[in-house]
Amino acid sequence: MATSEGGNNFSLSAPCHTLGMCLSLVVVAVVFHWIPVNIDLSFSGPREMTWESIVLLVALIVYTAFYSLGVAPTSWVGTEFLPLEVRALGTMVNTVTCCGSGAFGFYAGFCSLGWLFVTLCYAEVHNMPLESVREIYTDGFGVKKAKEIQKQLKQMRQDEELNRQAK
Repeated sequence: MATSEGGNNFSLSAPCHTLGMCLSLVVVAVVFHWIPVNIDLSFSGPREMTWESIVLLVALIVYTAFYSLGVAPTSWVGTEFLPLEVRALGTMVNTVTCCGSGAFGFYAGFCSLGWLFVTLCYAEVHNMPLESVREIYTDGFGVKKAKEIQKQLKQMRQDEELNRQAK
């Protein structure tokens, strides 16, 4: 069992913190059900504080408290396991990626890479029959093949529409 210098038992407290995080997020999910929203996703309820907004706020504060007490310090504890020769560098990298503008820059870069991957490597299969979807992935990611099939299907739909209009 891992203990800190103060004698706190991390292996026993971590499940409690995680359970607190899970339960508070369940409360958030349930409360969101009661918040009135229009079909266009605009808010339709009263502008003053209601019981839903108070419970939502308290549940998010409870979630943040459990997160801060349990999961958040994990990254700092991890740097203690690094060898002394690289511990300072590891702590610096941890600080840059977990705090401040460095974290948001890192997250923005990671999201940009994800956007590039989806844009360049993810085949669009909208309105395609399953047989065509299987055909796309026979050679790698199938982005070019998907575009070809999309063009063919679009041309077929246009031809069918012209035939219907001609009748």
